[in-house]
Amino acid sequence: MLSKMRIAAVDQTIAIDIVDEIIPEWCLNLCLLFQGLIQSFVVVDDKNSFKLEISKNPNILPSQRGIVKWNIDKIELQLTSTELEVWLHYFLKYHRDDMAEVDHLDLNIGINGKKELALTLKVARALPAVSAQEARQRLGLAIDMP
Repeated sequence: MLSKMRIAAVDQTIAIDIVDEIIPEWCLNLCLLFQGLIQSFVVVDDKNSFKLEISKNPNILPSQRGIVKWNIDKIELQLTSTELEVWLHYFLKYHRDDMAEVDHLDLNIGINGKKELALTLKVARALPAVSAQEARQRLGLAIDMP
């Protein structure tokens, strides 16, 4: 269980500050999850009042990034292999370089146009802000054409 995170949750929007102190353990858990060596891991805030269980689900449709299940005691977030790989790449580079290219990753999950979850994973140090298009280029993501 990963703790010492600063987590702000309002309605279906969650912002998590991944503090430097836990980056090695965070990266290890992402690697183990990606390789199928663990089923899931749990993120807990510094007050132990919020729990987010993260797992990989290979059966999610390619058009989706993940599935969210809201429970009384925790939120379960199931990621596609592709989404998990994006997270892994981002956080391993942050760990290696001690600096991110962008200061956060966003994950928006919706069903039939209805927002189910807006998740932001934020790190402490990043290059100066750039346009959305430049950020997508830096991360190697597809660029939306106007």
